Amino acid sequence: MIAPVCAAGGESSGGRFVLLLLNRLNTTASITARWEHLGLDAATTMDVRDVMQRSDLGLATAGGITRSVEAHDVAVFTLTPQRY
Repeated sequence: MIAPVCAAGGESSGGRFVLLLLNRLNTTASITARWEHLGLDAATTMDVRDVMQRSDLGLATAGGITRSVEAHDVAVFTLTPQRY
């Protein structure tokens, strides 16, 4: 059974990752995805792009991201690790 809210993701092409946030609740939910859940170090800095909105959200440096997802909706992101 799928939880009422969940985050799922994995490695994509070119070293990027895809992240899906799913809200099955009847109300808006704040959903957090941690880099460790993707098999990454918490110190990894990611360039975040909102696929559905077609917008760049900038860098995420806090070991994950938290986003508000409307009721019965999804949010999809591409995450590109920054190499320094």
